Amino acid sequence: YFGLQEDQAPLILIQNVDGTKFLKERVEPDDVASWLKDYK
Repeated sequence: YFGLQEDQAPLILIQNVDGTKFLKERVEPDDVASWLKDYK
């Protein structure tokens, strides 16, 4: 649906109500909290 590739997984994809997309590819468990903090 979003045109993602299998080699990008695991990933985080957030889409705002205005359609803006934020993508973090090849996520490591330790990266999740800091990435969400930067997104916020």
